[in-house]
Amino acid sequence: YTAGADYLDLTNKDNWGAFYRLVIQAVSEVENPTGMSMNKELFGLVQTIAKEYGTKGETRDLFGTIVPAWDSSIPFIRLLDGCITNTEPDGDDVAHCTSLFIHSFAQEDFSLLTNSGLDWKDFDWMESKESGKFIWEVRAQWKPALPQKVLRVMKLKVK
Repeated sequence: YTAGADYLDLTNKDNWGAFYRLVIQAVSEVENPTGMSMNKELFGLVQTIAKEYGTKGETRDLFGTIVPAWDSSIPFIRLLDGCITNTEPDGDDVAHCTSLFIHSFAQEDFSLLTNSGLDWKDFDWMESKESGKFIWEVRAQWKPALPQKVLRVMKLKVK
């Protein structure tokens, strides 16, 4: 989903209604949504907008911790810094936008591809010592098995 031909400026409160309608439409397109992933700037703003429109609630995660949620059923997930930036180019040279991902993680819906990268470095042969120093890194990526299980809402300006 896109906010339109241009970006949707969420720093302007007048645009919150359009965003709210966009999210309702996007949620209905994802089969059994189980989360909304976003960066920290959008995380606070989405909660404020959901509270303004009466859809902010709470749910519990797998550890029993209370987390904010959309309509008390779809948890808001704040990703680590850098996972989703505020400088996403979205095709029209708009480099000050971010995205919201609505997804449904469930058994057989997503695959973890672990063969996407393996790096092993052993430094012992260079040092001629018995000390062991090595680096082992496994790279992986999530792959949606069913396209209707993840949806990106893009071109959202939050700064």
